[in-house]
Amino acid sequence: MKAVVTLLLLVIPTPAQGERSFAEGVRLLRAGRAPEALRLLRDAEQSHGDDGVPADLLGDLAVAAWRAGERDAAEGYAERAAARDPGRERLRDLIVGSARMVEAAATREAPDVAGLEAGIAKVGRAISAFEHALAERRDEATRVLLEQALRLRDELERLRDEKQRQQDEQKQQDEKDKPGQPKPDEQKQVEPGSDRTDPDGDPDTPGADRSDPDPKPVLEPEPDSEPAQEPAQEPAPTPEPERKQGEDQPRLLTPAEKQRLMDMLDRFRRLMLEHRKQKLPQHVPGKKDW
Repeated sequence: MKAVVTLLLLVIPTPAQGERSFAEGVRLLRAGRAPEALRLLRDAEQSHGDDGVPADLLGDLAVAAWRAGERDAAEGYAERAAARDPGRERLRDLIVGSARMVEAAATREAPDVAGLEAGIAKVGRAISAFEHALAERRDEATRVLLEQALRLRDELERLRDEKQRQQDEQKQQDEKDKPGQPKPDEQKQVEPGSDRTDPDGDPDTPGADRSDPDPKPVLEPEPDSEPAQEPAQEPAPTPEPERKQGEDQPRLLTPAEKQRLMDMLDRFRRLMLEHRKQKLPQHVPGKKDW
């Protein structure tokens, strides 16, 4: 039994030992030796038990843990210190805000929009913590932390918007590349046998007469005149060269069309001469012409 008591005395620091550890830990913390200070401050914490740790010791534990890189432990100590003493709320806000800002900065390399959104939410909590600390006491260091958090939020929002734009463009490209989906730049090809439109806008009906698109006037003799001599058989018209749709230049006559036009003009001239002869008055001998 005596050996057990001796062992407990060696493991659990006494209040006097705790006071010495506390003082030495604060000295090392001020000297910048945070890991060693944290070990001694934890020894001092054990000397007080679970419920009797003073707020001063919890505050120093929070600072030592933060400087030693133990962010979760620092937040826990800061929360306990603020719960025991409201005067430690500013320390809690600074440690919690700094922790959230470090976590938010790590989301700069997030592969998707959701990761950046989480970082924006974290930096938002950091901004709220720094603003609460400034409301309690305005100082230059806290103001600088707040400005850094605001710039970080702007950066993450810009990265989020850029990532969202890239994802939307990739989604649109994937929709275009799906098999069986017609691409917008593909032109609809005309199937063989489908209706087409000639240059004048009329549908090309099978069997329609396209030998002469412009009807020619038919010259008929006067009722009292002698029937005109029937002209010789004209050669079959040569099919016209088909114009491409959208062309505006006039169509040139083929040699056969030119010859047919000259023949018709010559027939028209002969008919007009015969018509004039028939209309002229006949001279009667013995009568005066005046």
